[in-house]
Amino acid sequence: MTDRYKLEITCKNTSYFIHLLLEKNIKYLSLNIKENKIYLIVDNLNLSKVLSLKTSYKIEIINYYGKEKIKKIFKKEKYFLLGILIFLSNIYFLSHIVFDIEVVHNDKYIRNLIKNNLYEFGLRKYKFEPSYEKLQKIKGLILKKNNNDVEWLEIEKIGTKYIVRAERRKKSKKEKDCPPRNIIASKDSMILTITSDKGEVIKKKKDYVKKGDVIISGLIRNKDKIVSKVCASGKVYGEVWYKVTSIYPSTYNEEVLTGNKKKDMELNIFNKKLSLKRKYENYKIKDKNILTSNLIPMSLNLSTYYETKILKRKYNLNNIERLALKDSNKKIKNKLSKDESILYKKVLKKTRKNSKIEIEIFFKVREDISDTESTENIDIEKENEKLNNRE
Repeated sequence: MTDRYKLEITCKNTSYFIHLLLEKNIKYLSLNIKENKIYLIVDNLNLSKVLSLKTSYKIEIINYYGKEKIKKIFKKEKYFLLGILIFLSNIYFLSHIVFDIEVVHNDKYIRNLIKNNLYEFGLRKYKFEPSYEKLQKIKGLILKKNNNDVEWLEIEKIGTKYIVRAERRKKSKKEKDCPPRNIIASKDSMILTITSDKGEVIKKKKDYVKKGDVIISGLIRNKDKIVSKVCASGKVYGEVWYKVTSIYPSTYNEEVLTGNKKKDMELNIFNKKLSLKRKYENYKIKDKNILTSNLIPMSLNLSTYYETKILKRKYNLNNIERLALKDSNKKIKNKLSKDESILYKKVLKKTRKNSKIEIEIFFKVREDISDTESTENIDIEKENEKLNNRE
C-alpha cells in the first residue's frame, strides 16, 4: 500500500508554483486549483521534493492515504480502539459463563423443584455453560425424574442467562360454579349487538341504556314470576359517545431532516460514548446494536446520525384540523381493545384564544359495554311480592 499525501499550497501566483513543479520534475497524482490555493496529491518520494522547495508559499499536509492514514487513525483514536479491544475480550471470555438462571412458573414448588434439579445435573451459576448435547441430557433427566409433576420443560439461553419454562402435569380439578348475576351496561350508550349464552335478554338492538341498566338478566321468569337465579353470560356492544378537546399553540418549532447523514461506530462504556466522528449540531439518531456485554455496561453500536434543522411553523384554524383529528383519533384508539372501533368522528368547533387554538371533536365508538352485577343477595320470594304489589 503506497503512502500518499494531500497538500494545500497557499500562494499568490499559482502558475509560478506549477512551473516550479515541472522544473524540479516533481510528479503528482492529482492537481486542483481553487482561487489562490493549490490542492496536490503526491507520493512519499515527491512529498520531500515539494517540502524542499524554497518558496514563501505556505505548504500544509491536510490528508493522508495508505499506511500513513491508518497510522494517523490509530494514533488519534487509540483510546477508542483500546476500548473496543477490551470490550471484545470481555465478550469472548464472559459470554461462555452462566450468570443467571430463571425458572418461569407460577407455582413456587415447581420453581424450587426445577432449580434443585438443574443444580444437581450441572447447570449452575458462575460455571461455564454446558454444550447443547449436555443441555438436552439435563432436560431429559429432569423430565424423567419428575414425571409425575412436570409434563413439559424448555431451557433457552439468552446471552449469559438461562430461562427455564415448565408446565406442570395437569390433574383433574373441579371448576367453581359461576355465581348468580346480571349483565349490565358499563356506560351510557346505544346497543349495537347482544350475544347471550345464558340468562334472559331484556333489551334489544338500538335501545338506549344508561350505566347500570340490566341488559341480560340472571333472574329467570316464567310469565310474570321469577322462578330461579342463574349466572347470566354474554357480550354486549354499544355505541358510546365522546368529546375530545385539544389545545395547540399558534406557533411551534418543527424539527425536519436536511437529508445529510453520517454513520459512525460508537462504544458505550459506563454511560459514556466514544465515537470516531463529530456529530451534527442538531440530529436524530438510529442505533443498531452489534455487540453487548451482560456482565459490564458495555455495548458496540453502528449509529446513523441524521442532521435536522428547526423551522418555525404557524397553526391557523384551517391547517389545525388534520392534526387535531389525528391526535384525538390516537387518544380514543389507545382506550380501545382489538374488537372495538371508531365508527364516526366530526369537528364540532374551533376557537382561537390569545396565542392558542382550541378544537373540539365528537366521536361515536363501538365498545364492549358488558359489566356484571351480583344477584346472590336477591330473595326471589320478596322480589315476586314486590312485582305483585306493583300490579
